[in-house]
Amino acid sequence: MKNPFFRHPLILCGDDVWLSRQLAAFFALNQHKSAVYCAPQPPEILPPNCTFYAFVHAKNLLGQEWDCAVYDTRQSSEVNFNLEALAIVAAAIKAGGILLILLPKDWQIQVDLDSLRWNGTAQAITPSHFYQWWQSAVERHQIPIYQQTAINPSLPHIATDLWQQPPSARVQQQRLLQQMLAAQAELYLLTAKRGRGKSALAGMLADKLSEQSAVFLTAPNQNAVQALYRHCQNKPHFMAPDDLIARLNENPQPFAESWLIIDEAAMIPLDMLATICCHFAHILLTTTIDGYEGTGRGFELKFKQLTNRTCQLLHLQQPLRYAENDSLERWIDDLLLLNNRMHTTSNETNNLTLAQISPTELVADPQQICHFYRLLALAHYRTSPLDLRRLLDAQGQRFWLLRRQGEISGGIWALAEGGIADADLIEKIWRGERRPAGNLVAQALCFQADLPQACALRSLRISRIALPPSLQRQGFGQQLARQLLEDCGAELDFISVSFGYSDGLAEFWQKCGFRIIHLSSGKEASSGCYSAMAIYPLSPDGERFYQQARQQFLRNFPLAEHPLFPRLKQLIAFPEIDWQLNADDLRQLHGFAEANRTLAATYPALRRLIKATPEFDWQTLQQSQDGKKQRLQQWRTVITGLI
Repeated sequence: MKNPFFRHPLILCGDDVWLSRQLAAFFALNQHKSAVYCAPQPPEILPPNCTFYAFVHAKNLLGQEWDCAVYDTRQSSEVNFNLEALAIVAAAIKAGGILLILLPKDWQIQVDLDSLRWNGTAQAITPSHFYQWWQSAVERHQIPIYQQTAINPSLPHIATDLWQQPPSARVQQQRLLQQMLAAQAELYLLTAKRGRGKSALAGMLADKLSEQSAVFLTAPNQNAVQALYRHCQNKPHFMAPDDLIARLNENPQPFAESWLIIDEAAMIPLDMLATICCHFAHILLTTTIDGYEGTGRGFELKFKQLTNRTCQLLHLQQPLRYAENDSLERWIDDLLLLNNRMHTTSNETNNLTLAQISPTELVADPQQICHFYRLLALAHYRTSPLDLRRLLDAQGQRFWLLRRQGEISGGIWALAEGGIADADLIEKIWRGERRPAGNLVAQALCFQADLPQACALRSLRISRIALPPSLQRQGFGQQLARQLLEDCGAELDFISVSFGYSDGLAEFWQKCGFRIIHLSSGKEASSGCYSAMAIYPLSPDGERFYQQARQQFLRNFPLAEHPLFPRLKQLIAFPEIDWQLNADDLRQLHGFAEANRTLAATYPALRRLIKATPEFDWQTLQQSQDGKKQRLQQWRTVITGLI
């Protein structure tokens, strides 16, 4: 007998008219049920009871609960399979609820517009491997499909009214609450899948603590804590992470004896977490495990490296919102590989083999995809369903795998870049007028570092390198990199890598033979770190490019007023500052004054211009109180007149 509190997916496949009729019939049958409608764009007619959320705003559904949901893949006569939105919508459905998935007929041969987010090309593609992956998961879990061309069973009636939270789940919450109130550790890391009551537990803790002292709360955004607020009468004082760090830097004393709750901690850059976790008497960090914001196990491993403070790991296992192990969760977990549990990797380092494998070979075996994706999720906790889509169907991918007895034990995932033959397009990228999809490092070096040759030369970007903890710091990462360099030596001009700068990562890539040629002027939102770009030359053209890029970096970086310069000058022998304006400086100044090149990219050249023109009243220009756009225009006008 089926569990009446299981939630179920139902796929409806047909033309627009038929799908509209099915929706009308379904909502006539379930008139008084709450429903959310999630799609790439609003439908022409929104069914009654429904609240619309676009895929791009699906994260606003976090913490909400609905009796049923519609996930509509149709967009402009094509399809759009946004898997992050699917996971979020599915987790918002209450026990006994229904997820309706709308597919157009012949969807398997249609272009997927979601591919524009992950494929690195200007044109959307038909992702045949993902369509096979989807169909296999549907068949394994026997998801019902109502076809326009078939005689279908009756549409289901939603039965969410009788659900009561399991007493055992509430007992688990109370046990963890008492454990935290005992305050035996300085830090508590609470992980759980969606629907387990993680935010409710944090709210209950805040309520209990507020009876005795002030409680502070931070999160990636204030919308993310609404579920927490619903479970506490005395709301903790919320501060955004950057505001909190500013307050701590200014005067940490008012926070020294207080509790802090960090909700969805995995979405906050690690360097910000490291700063915050140096303060407060006790901190609760909550994060979603095996989810679409990052996997909890990978985050746990990274977090442990941040701090020496005592830390207890807590986990909520049983769902509160729906029955455990229900049909919908099992299917979503399988489809999106959200159960990122890897087999324990042996410490044995014998019998390891290393070789390149083609994308075709990788996707031919679903078990290989599962294992490699789970390895990525363990090594890079922000691995998401977008990466799964990329693995299955993105163009220009190459893989190097470390195996033991056929099982993947490590790997490099690389993407082809460069080779742009259109000189006019490269010029527009340099000027800041075009930003075509793909070529992440090549375009960044062209636009930010004044190295347009990066777009023309043939290169390969190392996107990810992943090893399980048991094989790290034993030289296997360097072996993977060396094998890649050996295999690519005859066909490419250079290999590139972009990483969030840390001394440890910089040292690793230097050991692999790479040299830094650019550092971003601002921190990346995803990592909270400055982005470092390093290359390894392979061909004579690549060597000439590297020499020019490295010389340019050594000449300009000391004048960039970069926060990392004091650290880097301890590691790199920078020459004496060159104040002489040359042709490269003038070209950059023209690009800033007459095109859309940024002030940060032009700043060393601008400092040389200021030095070379002491007769001009630069001080008045620098002290202008006008808005940012007005000041930029003033700078452009002045520079145009001087050069």
